[in-house]
Amino acid sequence: MNPSKRNAWGLFNLGAAATIWGSTFVVSRYALASMSFLNLVILRFACSTALFMVLFLVQRPRLPQGREWWLYLGSATSGYVLSIPFQFLGTSLTSAHIGSIVTCATPLAMVVLAGLFLHERIRVRDICAIVIALAGVTLISLEGLSRSSGASPL
Repeated sequence: MNPSKRNAWGLFNLGAAATIWGSTFVVSRYALASMSFLNLVILRFACSTALFMVLFLVQRPRLPQGREWWLYLGSATSGYVLSIPFQFLGTSLTSAHIGSIVTCATPLAMVVLAGLFLHERIRVRDICAIVIALAGVTLISLEGLSRSSGASPL
């Protein structure tokens, strides 16, 4: 695949991932109107397991060796097993707008945790970019929230 097509395909996939992730809060809010957050978590895990089993059987990836298992288990536990139930519980207790604001803080948490645990240098430029992005998402979300409640936050 030539670099131009590869780049276009990469951008398409990133856009698809952002759209799917961004719609998660709205879709889960609708789903939570008819089921508990625990049932939604179980349904999501069941669908994911089925998809990944098919991918595993088709692609036949190399299995982790030795200590790699702990890295994969830790990553799966923190990034999926713990975060998804908390996401659905939080969405059931608040709104999709607030969920999107909190999720926008993820890059800030990554920068701070990378600095603490990986000893990566945190640049002022990184912090400024994250604060600006968080402010933009907050303004957009609060505007959407004000339209649904009738109050103006700004």
